[in-house]
Amino acid sequence: MFSVDRRRRTSNRLEFLRTKGAGTLETGQQPTIWAGWPIRATILGLTIVACVVILALGGPPFPYRLGQHTGREIRLAVPLQIENVTETRNARERAGRESPWVFSHNPRPAVLVREGMHQLVDALAAAKTFDDLNSVIANEWSITPETFAQLRGAINDQTTADRFNKAIDRVLDPFVRFGLMDNASIPKDAKRDTSVIEIRPIGENVKYLPKLDTVLLPMIPQEDGSLTKALRFEFGKELAVPILKVLVPKLTPTLTFDETATKQLQRTAIENVEPVVDEYAANALVVPADSLIGPEQLRLLQSEHAEILSQRTWMTLDRYKRWLGLGLVVAGVFFLGLLYLRITQPK
Repeated sequence: MFSVDRRRRTSNRLEFLRTKGAGTLETGQQPTIWAGWPIRATILGLTIVACVVILALGGPPFPYRLGQHTGREIRLAVPLQIENVTETRNARERAGRESPWVFSHNPRPAVLVREGMHQLVDALAAAKTFDDLNSVIANEWSITPETFAQLRGAINDQTTADRFNKAIDRVLDPFVRFGLMDNASIPKDAKRDTSVIEIRPIGENVKYLPKLDTVLLPMIPQEDGSLTKALRFEFGKELAVPILKVLVPKLTPTLTFDETATKQLQRTAIENVEPVVDEYAANALVVPADSLIGPEQLRLLQSEHAEILSQRTWMTLDRYKRWLGLGLVVAGVFFLGLLYLRITQPK
């Protein structure tokens, strides 16, 4: 019965090929059940190749999951270098906080003060008494008879006046270069903890990084301020007092906060921070025996898995063997499937 049905189906198929597919056959050629086999073989071959590529490129699966219980120790198979995201973020935030404020500096007011001091010293050297002192200069610098006496004692002639002026230049030179600022010029930023500022003189391609307290007007004339220390070093403690008295009122802010440059400098400081990397040696213990895999341990194992996959190379004999083996397995599965269909569903 089985053979009769099979012959009937074969006869029907041949009749179909004669009537429907005759145009594809050459004259005198007998149609067979293998008509169209190149297309079928090509489709089968492409399917096998696609399956092999998918299986080969996928690599070994990741075998762990969060909360998984391990009955054995899990150790690293390869050394790892993993960025510590938290420490990197903290380092960049710290770099942003410590990035200096940027100020533009117009040295002209400080230069005018220095030149005015030279004129005052020369006028003191030329005046033997307070009444002989140029009244315009005396009013401009608020010189009193007491102040005149204190300063005139150190300026006897033009020679001592020249030495005095050179000492004044050394005292005022930092303020001419770095500038001066008052409390109102300090940006109100509670997140910044820097004590250093960046000075950019107008028209000059230079930068200075003085400490904030060395250019802050309310601080420099204090007992331990930079101006007081410089005057005492050049003129002595007693003579520094009257010089401070006439000089400090003439000093004015020369620094202007540059918000755009400050933000750019802060961004640059943050970008220049290298990532903080945690290093793990090969065979380092990740999960103790009889423990659960936690988030940090899972992250470490995932990094190990990715590192192992990245080290895989294509041009190796083992890789070719793996591809060949997969190809044979997939081809065998397809062959068995086709054989099964040919037997059970001959149509």
